[in-house]
Amino acid sequence: MSNTIKTHRGAELGLPTLNAAEFGFTTDSYKLFIGDGVLNHNVVTLNPTRGDLIVAQGATPAWNKLAIGTNGKVLISDGVDAAWSASSIGTMAYLASTALDNYFYKPGLSGGQTAIGGTGITDILKLQGTTGIGTLTSPAIQALVGTNGATVAATILNNGNVGIGTTSPGATLDVSGNLFNIRRNSSSIGLGALIRIGVDPLYSKGGIGFTREDSTYGTGTLNFIVDSNDDEGSASATSDTKMSITSDGNVGIGTSTPTLGKLQVTGTIYASSTITGNTIVKIGGTSSQFLKADGS
Repeated sequence: MSNTIKTHRGAELGLPTLNAAEFGFTTDSYKLFIGDGVLNHNVVTLNPTRGDLIVAQGATPAWNKLAIGTNGKVLISDGVDAAWSASSIGTMAYLASTALDNYFYKPGLSGGQTAIGGTGITDILKLQGTTGIGTLTSPAIQALVGTNGATVAATILNNGNVGIGTTSPGATLDVSGNLFNIRRNSSSIGLGALIRIGVDPLYSKGGIGFTREDSTYGTGTLNFIVDSNDDEGSASATSDTKMSITSDGNVGIGTSTPTLGKLQVTGTIYASSTITGNTIVKIGGTSSQFLKADGS
């Protein structure tokens, strides 16, 4: 006695009740059923779960976990949406859902796209250049701008160096260009911007700062800062300024407000060689007392 498999085919609504172990194939919805003598059971579920892989079946996809379609479009279902967006043959399609608008699944999306790492304060958005062993001095991640991404705006090498205006940064931060601005957006007189410099992993004992003195155009004083305290702390723009250059060109050493001349020093001056000039040094605060080149 030989075993036989009996199948039925036709429209889904016209499919008869299948006996146990009988198969039915619908020609209009492309579904496969198996019978038990009472009900026809779809071999694959009509309710996809998030992450199911789906092949669209023409213009209207049937939400089977896997169905053979005629146009070869592939879709990843999120278990909620009931439509998919068109894509070229052989490429990945994505769901036409506003829930996915914030994710860059599709190149060239009209209106732009936003990458969001998560919703929690500890969530991280990670960009990984490669899954293999990256050459240290070769680019891992690049930011492309301009017409069709023709301009490389920033480059991160596999060794961690970041380049702006250069694709081969030779330092942790390498900026190539004829203009480099660092600004603090404030119109308040007395506020400043500070670049700290140091070699300790926690504290920076030096820096360059700028203090605003004009509320209209932002003129002010350039300060050179050194923290001489051997303690747990970084250089301060208010208490550690050692030399200043004002907007009118006066230079102060030991004072941040040199108003008495082009060079004003608070402290002892020592010269190991000859000081030449006409009127060399103004003594004290009396305008009539000068040390001239002839010693008088």
